[in-house]
Amino acid sequence: MRKFNIVDGSKRAAQPCAVLTYDEACDSFRIDISRDIDLEEMPFEFSLMVENGSYSMEDKQSRRWVESRVIPSSRQNLGQVLKAHDMDFYDPFQLLVDHEGRCVQDNFYIREITESADSAECGAGDIVDSCHSVNIGAMLMCARKNAGISQQELAKRAGVQQSLISRLENNKFNPTVNLLADVVAALNKKLKIDIA
Repeated sequence: MRKFNIVDGSKRAAQPCAVLTYDEACDSFRIDISRDIDLEEMPFEFSLMVENGSYSMEDKQSRRWVESRVIPSSRQNLGQVLKAHDMDFYDPFQLLVDHEGRCVQDNFYIREITESADSAECGAGDIVDSCHSVNIGAMLMCARKNAGISQQELAKRAGVQQSLISRLENNKFNPTVNLLADVVAALNKKLKIDIA
């Protein structure tokens, strides 16, 4: 789970007007709007919510806000954009992070909230969700990134399609143990299943 303050960049030392939370395991967004900020100090969409008495935006509304700040998937030169960002597939969240949530509509940007100095590294906390089940996608993504290879390269080494690696990393596919072992081996790692 990653959290970001949403800040007005036009004001020096501005207080965050909201917190954007992205759950990578579920690919879901949530925005919690601050109750301590004036309506004029937040994005227009947020002020409409607050005027209606709501301080939280669930996934659908939050995703709309995120997608309004990034290059649309229908963009004609999307392939060039993805290549420039070293991306194998369209990922609105990654585009948002790469550009700090900045867009031409307003002066707001996002700033990641870090719990500790090493929170950006892959660790045990990244592989267990709230139900204490293993997040295979996050583990694979961390191992791949630590190996310094792209999804395309991993797919080539494992003898599978890049889209399968993407689906694995995003927990959109439930692999067999044999397939998982092949992908892990392509990372020069060993698959270890431990039931304690």
